[in-house]
Formats: sequence, C-alpha cells, structure tokens
Amino acid sequence: MNHRRKARLAALLLGAALLAGCAGTPEFRTLEARVVGEAPLTVGPDAELRVSLEREDGGVIAETRQRRLGGGPIPVRLSYDARSLDQGEAALHAEIHEAGRLRYRQAEPRPIAPGMAEPVTLRLESLD
Repeated sequence: MNHRRKARLAALLLGAALLAGCAGTPEFRTLEARVVGEAPLTVGPDAELRVSLEREDGGVIAETRQRRLGGGPIPVRLSYDARSLDQGEAALHAEIHEAGRLRYRQAEPRPIAPGMAEPVTLRLESLD
C-alpha cells in the first residue's frame, strides 16, 4: 500500500470515528414542571419530593429529589437525554414521602412528548 492510500484510509477511519462519536453524544434537555396539591400541601421539614421521568417499561430516564418544599406550587427541573424519548412512551411520576411513609402522589402518571408546553403541572393527591 503506498503512502497516499494509507493517508486516505487513515482520513476515512478518522471521519468514521468522529461520526460514531457524534451519534453517541447525549442531547440534553431540561424539563420544567411544577407540583401542586389538590388542596394546599401540608408537609413537615423532613418531607421529600421525588419526581421521575420513566419509560413505559419502568426504566428511569431522569429523577430529582427535593426537600424544604413549602405549600406549593413547587418548581421542579429535570435534565434528560432527549434521545431517550425516542425509545417509546415516557411519563412523569411525582410523590412526597414524609417520616418514612408515602403522603402524596399523582393519581396517574403524566405522559411526556417532545415539544410539549412547559411548565408541566403535576397534581398530587393526599393519601391521609
């Protein structure tokens, strides 16, 4: 193989490697939501809000946890790889735990689709 052919082959391999690297690069997005209760949320200082973006099969795409919640609405931001929404349906789940027990949760998960209006409102119901 002559020197010119080797250089061309090396350039082609380098280009292929760069394209493969770009294909694997995450496309990060931020999803804005707000959590509200059917009635004002009454939680103590040890309460923790968990909001997750999950695939239909139960796989977690992104998750955030917050303390010092107040009565609501509670702003939430989730960073996720937008390509994960291409792998099927996804939905937001929210719940508040306090003193080791589940106090509030959504009645139904909130489906998420690329390009939907934000902030997304997640309404929690009391389990007390």
